[in-house]
Parts: sequence; structure tokens; C-alpha cells
Amino acid sequence: MTEQMRGLCGHLVDIDDKGRLRSRTESAVVWDESTGRIVDVLPQEQATQHYPQAIFQRLPHSAMILPGLVDTHIHYPQTRMVGTSAVELFAWLSGHIWPEEALLREPVFAEEVARVFVRQMLRQGTTSAVVFGSQFAYANAHLFDLALQLGMALCLGETLQDTDSPSGLLQEDAVLWKSVEQQIALWHNRDRLRYTLSPRFVPSCSRQMLDRCGAILREQPDLFVQSHVNETRMEVERTMQGVTDAPHPIGIFARYGLLTPRTVLAHSVYSNDDELRCLADHGAHVAHCPSSNAFLGSGVFPYRRHQQAGVHVGLATDVAAGVSFSMWREAGHAFLTQMRLAETERLPLDGEALLRAMTRDGARVMGMQDEMGWIGSGAWADLVVLHPRPHTYLGSLEHSAQAPLDQRLFRAMTVAEDEMIAATYIAGSLAFQRDPMPRWPWMDEI
Repeated sequence: MTEQMRGLCGHLVDIDDKGRLRSRTESAVVWDESTGRIVDVLPQEQATQHYPQAIFQRLPHSAMILPGLVDTHIHYPQTRMVGTSAVELFAWLSGHIWPEEALLREPVFAEEVARVFVRQMLRQGTTSAVVFGSQFAYANAHLFDLALQLGMALCLGETLQDTDSPSGLLQEDAVLWKSVEQQIALWHNRDRLRYTLSPRFVPSCSRQMLDRCGAILREQPDLFVQSHVNETRMEVERTMQGVTDAPHPIGIFARYGLLTPRTVLAHSVYSNDDELRCLADHGAHVAHCPSSNAFLGSGVFPYRRHQQAGVHVGLATDVAAGVSFSMWREAGHAFLTQMRLAETERLPLDGEALLRAMTRDGARVMGMQDEMGWIGSGAWADLVVLHPRPHTYLGSLEHSAQAPLDQRLFRAMTVAEDEMIAATYIAGSLAFQRDPMPRWPWMDEI
């Protein structure tokens, strides 16, 4: 099968299985095109000897080859809404988001939004994601199908809501649950796709809806669950209005059997110690959305408290309250928002910690930590080439004096210029290329 081997040669950077930054210069990552998985990582000078029929490209010394990035919370129907102003969460939803989401009833429009959504992620080096889908199954089918064609790892499901919501987003129960059942049968565990039960948040979901989600999960426990919790003070208040069957918002999810190791709850800004213990005891995950929390004035995520409680946290853009599709910028926002906290409360974040959040931690949130988020034999060949253009600020620094690797990564996250990503590979296939023609020479031309 050597004729199906392909590889990139250059500077490999990832997080090892101990959680530490790993740098392998003058190295080659080799994958089998028929499977999309990495078969070897070895020194560059050995690559052509071990795989004489493989096709290699060698990257410039200033470039880095990284694992594909993982976005643990993002809204597909909100693709066009980045930067829409709002005073607070509920005003933003009713004034901007829900009218936009209702437009995905139109299949042709939904297909175009799906294409733009995927294109924007690939341009930033995001290869896997936990996605809040449309309220309409046929709109999600476009996104599922695109991800299937590309080989992406995607957790996705209909956004579920049935109370305090505009009529344009609501469906009859019989239609809704039949649709969910069909989507699970069609897409769940198909290649790297996973169906995700997605009750929007407690204020827009009746107890009947939460109970139905719990029942579906008991019948098929390998499904994923996602929702929002403890995002703003007002949302917490509305969540707990009239609640007598749970001590706190996270307890409501536990009450309906929706906390599992496949549960991803976005935000968790105001979770108390009991709630954090509840999350940790159930093995549930939190998606940290720093730019979204800043944009809506939600508050500052207590990263250190989550970590100390043993709660697994992934990083997320939360488009469209998040201000871009870039996980690089989101990493920079994570650092900046932590610096707003008192020194005893903040979690210090450096290049190593942020790269871990963008890759290994995200893969763990998706339950795929054994096969993605790192570069090594057996992992999927989800790869990103970080190579700022020479005329940019970052590019000029990369082509002059070399800073330590951790600082180079940190600078890319805090500066986060446009077009830093030169190429994105998913399962070994080139999914995005910044420049029209490859600028890197083939090994046999060197």
C-alpha cells in the first residue's frame, strides 16, 4: 500500500500523552491515504528510505505542523450573526439570533450556510467540532453530509426548544421526535459523526422535553448531549424559577439523566462548588467560551476552580456570540479574560496550556482522545500548517530571530492575524489551502 502513502516534512508540534508540549524538528508525519490515519512519525532523513514510493512535501523551517483544532461549542445556524450587537443574552437571542435561525427552514439557504460554516472553520484550522445544529433536520442533513464527505469528526443534533420561543422555530411534538429518531438512525456513529441531543437551555425547554431527551438517552446511552448552563446571572435566575426538583441548574440536567461522560455544557460561569462536584462525579464536560462571555457581559469563567474540581474543560468559539471562527483568537481571549481575575483565582495560561485546550482537551470532550488531538501512529491525519505570511507582523518575526516555541505559539494566539493557516488536512486529505498553488517543494525536487 506504499503507493497510497503521503507525508509532510518539517517541524511537528503537539501535546504528548503526558500533557506536555512536544517539538520534533526535521521530522516527517506519514499517513495512509486509504485510511486517513497516520502510520509513522520519524526523522525526515529516514522518511524517503522507509517509504520510497510515498509522496512527501517539505515545509519551510518557519512553519509548524500541528494537530487539527477542536471547537467544543459552536452554532451552525448563527454563521452570519457574528458581531451583531446586544445588551444581554435574551435580548440578543430574540432580536438577532432566533429570527436568523428561523430562516434555515429554507433548504437552499440552509445549504449555503452549511458551506460557509465549514469553510470558515477550515480556514482557521478547525477540523472537529461539537455543533448546535438547526431546529430543522433537513438543514442539519446538509452539514452532516458535508462533514461526511470531508471525513470530519462532528457531534451535531437539532436544537431542541419548545417554550418561550418564537413560533417559527417550533414544531409539533410528533414531527420533532420522529425527526430526531430518523437523524439518529441515519447519522449517529457513521464514520466520525455523532448525534447529539441538544436541548438549548432550561429556560426554553419544558420538563416534558427534558424527560423525553432522558428517555432517548436511556435507550441509546452512547448518544452525546449538549446544552448551555450558568451563562449569565439572568439566565441562572430564569432557569431556577419555580424549580423544586433540583438544587441548582446543573442538578436539573442530572435530575433528567442528562449528565454523562458524553455531555458537553457550555459556559458554566456561575457554577458553585456543588455543581462542579456534580459535573465531575458524572464525568461531564464544560465548553469554555471566553470571547462570547465577554461579548454578552456574562462574566469571567472560573477556569482554576473547574480544574481543581476535576471537571474536564474544552475551548470553544461559540459563534455567533463568540467574535470569530478562530480558535487561535479564542485562545488569546482565554488568556486575557483570566487576567481579569484576582491572582489567586486566575489560571495562568501559556502557549502549552492553550494548545492543549485547543487539541487534546477538545478531543477528550468529544470522546476521541485516543484518535485525534495529537500527531502519532494510529491517530487521524488531521493536520494544520501554521505559517504566517512573510509580510505580516507574525511572519516577519518568524523569519527573523527565533523565540522559544512556547512563546511562538502564545504570540500566534494573542496576536492571531488573519491567514496564519496555510493548509488544513482532514483524515489525510487537503481540505483547505490558503494559496492557489502549493509553495512547498516536493521531496524529489530537493
